[in-house]
Amino acid sequence: GTHAGTAALNLGLRVLLVEDSPVNREVASGMLEALGCKVETASDGSVGVEQALSWGFDAVLMDCQMPLMDGFEATQRIRAAEAAHGRKAMPIVALTANALQGDRERCLAAGMSDFISKPFTIKKLQAALMAAKTGKPTFELAPPNPRIKPAQVEEPPVVDIRHIDELRALRKPQLLDNAIALFRKQAAANLDSMERALRAGSAPEVEQHFHALKSCSLSVGARRFASIAGDCEQAARKGDLDAAGRLATRLRPEYLVLCKALTDISQAKVQSA
Repeated sequence: GTHAGTAALNLGLRVLLVEDSPVNREVASGMLEALGCKVETASDGSVGVEQALSWGFDAVLMDCQMPLMDGFEATQRIRAAEAAHGRKAMPIVALTANALQGDRERCLAAGMSDFISKPFTIKKLQAALMAAKTGKPTFELAPPNPRIKPAQVEEPPVVDIRHIDELRALRKPQLLDNAIALFRKQAAANLDSMERALRAGSAPEVEQHFHALKSCSLSVGARRFASIAGDCEQAARKGDLDAAGRLATRLRPEYLVLCKALTDISQAKVQSA
């Protein structure tokens, strides 16, 4: 396939990845290592800020939505510390699972240098890191095209095979299996917590669990599950827990279908390329 070029590229950057999802950390780290970067990870914003302020990194990849301290607040703290120390702003690339209109403005307002939306390809990650190196952001996310009506979008696939092929092409034999195992564990825990939060009637907590489900499933190419979780998240964000609860009944059956598909994929060790 065409992946040899990517594997041969050596960016040689020291990158701090701040991301609360174990699945997403596994997949993004694998991509960064394939791009010849040294990676350190932080699983929440406040730890990320602390690590960033060791000044040992060429770039930070910052997840936007994390519990405790989100990526926006973490970025503002890093920028404040840089200003206080008279340091040049280090590139902070936002990672977002919400390709929403206001996201770009919010990232810029927080002082982020650039952003890429999930699920990202290794090419997008490479472009953002090269841009970080040269100081010219990519801002790959154009405003959504208003002419395209959502009704025309066909049902997303259970698993996006191109994404799976991309993970296989990273030449890390364990990566795909690890990512799938981490996804199962995380999604199972999130589904339980989400159902408890729904029963307790806590909209912000419900929304957080739906977001986590959407974000981690995108990392394994689970487009249909991510799409259902995203619809649930939007209903919860509007505070409509009845609608969110109705939509959420689709998640467990879909999760079972998805797990079977992922098992088949991880057992078919052959590349489709």
